[in-house]
Amino acid sequence: MASDRKVSRQLWSLSWPLILASSSTCLLSLTGRCVLAHYSPMAFNTHIGTIVWHEVLQSTLLNLIFIISVFVGHHNGRKQFAQIGPAVWQMLWLSLGIGLLVIPLLWQAVPYLLAANLLTEGVPYLRIYFLSMPFHCATFGAIGSFFTGRKISYAMPLLFIFSHSLNLLLTLALVFGKAGFPECGLMGCALATLVAQVCSLLLVLPIFLSRYNRENFHTDCTAFSPKICWRYARFGLPSSLNTLINGIAWCWIIQVIADRIPFSEFSAMGIIFSLQRILSSLSDSLGKGNCVLIANFLGEKQETATLRATLSAAVRLCFLLHGSLLILIWVFCREFVGFFMGNGQTEIFSFFRQMLPWASLLAFLEGIWYQLHYSLTAFKDTPFLTSVNVGSHFFFLIIPSYFLLHKAHPHAVIILKFGLLNQFIRILILRWRYRVQVARVSGADEF
Repeated sequence: MASDRKVSRQLWSLSWPLILASSSTCLLSLTGRCVLAHYSPMAFNTHIGTIVWHEVLQSTLLNLIFIISVFVGHHNGRKQFAQIGPAVWQMLWLSLGIGLLVIPLLWQAVPYLLAANLLTEGVPYLRIYFLSMPFHCATFGAIGSFFTGRKISYAMPLLFIFSHSLNLLLTLALVFGKAGFPECGLMGCALATLVAQVCSLLLVLPIFLSRYNRENFHTDCTAFSPKICWRYARFGLPSSLNTLINGIAWCWIIQVIADRIPFSEFSAMGIIFSLQRILSSLSDSLGKGNCVLIANFLGEKQETATLRATLSAAVRLCFLLHGSLLILIWVFCREFVGFFMGNGQTEIFSFFRQMLPWASLLAFLEGIWYQLHYSLTAFKDTPFLTSVNVGSHFFFLIIPSYFLLHKAHPHAVIILKFGLLNQFIRILILRWRYRVQVARVSGADEF
């Protein structure tokens, strides 16, 4: 019991800065969507229908880059500090290099990614958002892993707060044309994000290259080695492909819905997705802390009871965070909808109340899945994760949702119901796999 409490304290001390950073991201996202909703309901719906592509592709690149935090954790646990800086630089070059290669292709592909009713404002908006991806991944993926992998997670909230504060101020100025800036509308939101991401990288790079970090972690070893880069990236590639494949299918379903459900129901779905993003971000931040802690424990060759206690503590903390937030949403349900769309939106509120029970149940299951997913990532079990996640996503969510949206009267709540089934299947399989991995490591001499 004392050991469990110690693990819980370690997990919380590592995760709370990540959760704080995630909360600032959610606050920025909610505020940005609120700004667009008050500027124009059409701008809000265009944002909901287009931003999913940016989030999916950015998450794909982030998952590839984030794997370096596992190796930083292993090196840190084994006191191999000289290998940390060169490892992070491989992911820095990779994030910037992939961005330069992929963005020209995405720029041309944008008109083919969106529903017909989203093209006019969505195409230029999404193109600008894509330009910000390499800078975000280099800053919060590669350099962020340098800090979190060493269990120094307090640096990232400060960077997030700077980035998001700048982003929010620029969004307000550019969307409405304040402080001498021209009125850019929806485009102003994307331009604000691009400027904030570039400034964040310029701020954190000198800290990463400070004298202390150069002497202790060799952060001045900037050489790119394809062989070393592949040694790290190959463990993140399955998880990255999982995000890409699942995300493309998910974005496709969103475009189908945008053409087939009423405007007010699509707006309500956008508010539900905003709530899901908050809850998913909390789960994701806690999962990353869980991953880093387990990676350090594996490097230190901790006993199996500690590994099991870490996962249990992560699930309990996730339930506490989700439960607290969902209670507030249920109590202030009408105010939450009004935050986006203003008062008097009876039809939107009605659709929102229909979806909220299913979204609440899905949030708790997603919280468990995130902790299992990141726990297995710490074991470098990413190929198995990809097989399970992609398979369940298609067979239990995408295919049945698409069939019902076409053959029956379409309702957005269908996606939430099949999402529950999908997560339940995933949890059963990943829970079994985690037990297998813990048993394997307990009998190994070296991980």
